[in-house]
Amino acid sequence: MVHRLSLIQGFHVHASDGHIGHVDDFLLDESSWQIRYLVVDTSNWLGGKWVAVAPTSVKRIDWSNREVHMALTRAEIRD
Repeated sequence: MVHRLSLIQGFHVHASDGHIGHVDDFLLDESSWQIRYLVVDTSNWLGGKWVAVAPTSVKRIDWSNREVHMALTRAEIRD
């Protein structure tokens, strides 16, 4: 299945131990066009911080509830 990246922007991000923020943007490798990082806006939880998270950390995407579930804890995402 193929989806546009813009569809995922704004999805809520859930760490393995709870909500952490939402998908704000993506960082691409311009030579290969691969997604290198999801930019997660954690401003509601960490006080205004954007965090780059590797796409390999995505456990699943819940399209109907607009959620991205990560295989990381909130502390791992924060650090």
